[in-house]
Amino acid sequence: MHAPRLSRLRRDPPTHGRRPAAEGTVHAGDLTSETRIVYVACVRIQGLAHGFVSAGDVRLHYVTAGEGPLVVLLHGFPEFWYAWRHQIGPLADAGYKVVVPDLRGYGSSDKPTSVDAYAPDRLVADVRALVDAFGGRAAAVVGHDWGGVVAYLFAHAHPERLDRVVVANAPHPAHFFAGLTDPAQLRRSWYVFFFQLPKVPEWYSGAFDHARLRRILRTDPVRREAFTE
Repeated sequence: MHAPRLSRLRRDPPTHGRRPAAEGTVHAGDLTSETRIVYVACVRIQGLAHGFVSAGDVRLHYVTAGEGPLVVLLHGFPEFWYAWRHQIGPLADAGYKVVVPDLRGYGSSDKPTSVDAYAPDRLVADVRALVDAFGGRAAAVVGHDWGGVVAYLFAHAHPERLDRVVVANAPHPAHFFAGLTDPAQLRRSWYVFFFQLPKVPEWYSGAFDHARLRRILRTDPVRREAFTE
């Protein structure tokens, strides 16, 4: 039996707080805040199965489609699985099992409060847990932005679990960690430090109905059409 063609994935209307049908009839209100799925109109896409994987101290939310060799897509900052929505269908149609997680701290995955919970070895272990959950086969791991850094680290730590690695818009770890001591790079990365301030980032980004965020998405992207309302 062939997997259904998913290249033209169709958005479904929001379900007002209910979990996807693939996960049963449990209401979002019955879930804890740590595991509740993030529901916005654009997230419900027909043809994708939602699920969770335990990865040590966290539960990771993922979507999956297709059957065949395993491909894991890792999103960047500040995104979640939806960033890969245009790639999931074509990869599934091409004969791959596509798994797209929300990395820890993002989307519907658990969000530990300690800084240590986001150490590189924890992120690598999360990818390992995903690969193990889907049969432990060697996987093609594709990462964008911060997900690309995680993909590089996973490739170094678990070459036996890697079929290939594809990285977009992320430096090799040697250059990445060197940049952490480069004053010029640190100035360009001011937002990383800004986001660590207590309460200020939340207020700044949410003020006036997220006006600042809307302005960034509408005026700063190289390709404005890449962003939907």
